[in-house]
Amino acid sequence: MAKWADYLISEVKYDKNHLIEEVKFHTDDEGVISEPKMVDRLQISHNVKNGKTYRIIFHSLKGWKPGDLINVLRVSGDYFIRIDKNKVDRDFLGSIPLF
Repeated sequence: MAKWADYLISEVKYDKNHLIEEVKFHTDDEGVISEPKMVDRLQISHNVKNGKTYRIIFHSLKGWKPGDLINVLRVSGDYFIRIDKNKVDRDFLGSIPLF
């Protein structure tokens, strides 16, 4: 199985302004998805700007399934983390579970 991304995000926690506080992320080691760890939005943004890839993942009865790749977009001088290319001043990771 080909590696889906450098890091895989399965759950997200937003603040009141819909900015990411933390996410639960995993790594893909030769098709084995790791146990989750926590990372904040600053680290995600830094990693993406430096060439690392993040992808949303979903858990089902058949195991993990890949979702969208994550983008970091600049809007009015600030950076936002989104799965789409909409230039909106909030983060958006789709329909992954919240914690």
